Amino acid sequence: MINQLLLLERRTRAQPHDPEVWCDLAEALLAEGQRADALEATESASQSRIRSAAQWVRVGDLFGALGIRDTAREMYEEACRREATSILALHRMGKSLLSDGDATNAADLFATGLWLDPANHGVRVSLIEGLVVLSAENEALEHAHILVQSAPNLTEGWRLLAEVYLL
Repeated sequence: MINQLLLLERRTRAQPHDPEVWCDLAEALLAEGQRADALEATESASQSRIRSAAQWVRVGDLFGALGIRDTAREMYEEACRREATSILALHRMGKSLLSDGDATNAADLFATGLWLDPANHGVRVSLIEGLVVLSAENEALEHAHILVQSAPNLTEGWRLLAEVYLL
C-alpha cells in the first residue's frame, strides 16, 4: 500500500488540477486510516477543476466518509446545480436530506430521479423509504409493488413491501 500511496502522491504533483487523482489519493489514505491526510486530499479535490456532477458527488462522498456532512451536502448541491438531470447527484442529495430528517424534499428529489430513469431501482428504493417516513402509505405501496414486480430478486424491495404493509 505504501507504494500505491507514493504513486498517487506523485500523480497529484504531476496533475494537481485533476480531482480524480486527489480523490484516488484520499480514498487510499482513508483505507489506511490516515484521516487527516485524507481530509487534506479531499479538500484539494474540492478546489481542483471539477467538471462533472459525478466528480462533485465523489468529492461529497469523501467528505461524508470523513464525517463532514455539511460539506458533503454542499458538494451534492453543487452537483445538482451544475447538472440538474444527474440521477446520481439527485439521489445523493436526497439521501443526505433524508438522513437529516427532510423527507419531503428528499422524496421530491427521488421522484425527479425516478421520472428521469423509471427503471432505476436504487432511486425507487430511496423514494419508498422517504414515503414511509412521510407516512404516505398508498404511494409507498404502489412503488413497492412496482419494485418487486420489476426486480423480484431484489430483497430490499420485498423488505420495503413488508414494511409498508406493517404501517
